[in-house]
Amino acid sequence: SWLRVFKVPVHDLATMVGIAFRFVPILTDEARDLLDAQSMRGADFTQGSLIRKARALGPLAITVFASAFRRAEELSLAMDSRLYGETSGKLNPLRYRREDAASYICIFCFLAVMILLRIGGI
Repeated sequence: SWLRVFKVPVHDLATMVGIAFRFVPILTDEARDLLDAQSMRGADFTQGSLIRKARALGPLAITVFASAFRRAEELSLAMDSRLYGETSGKLNPLRYRREDAASYICIFCFLAVMILLRIGGI
């Protein structure tokens, strides 16, 4: 609560940390699966110097980061679609105006004409 004195968005910060902790096991599982798949294809990540091991893990890291960015994009779209962080006061309430009444009258008149033409057999 002392961070509010410095106008730090504490709730948003806590949400970001919670989401980050939630994605850690998902990303480690995905990295493990990629490592196993590459090992089955004959890639060797245990032999050679430290630089060679790091070079061998480079493509895996890129794939995991790409997957993480894709998941983050999907999560941000989901949060946006659910209006996360928005308050109800920012939304524009619908108001019934004269144009709406005129539209209803036109629709009902059109519907009445169509029913009369159908009943009349024309």
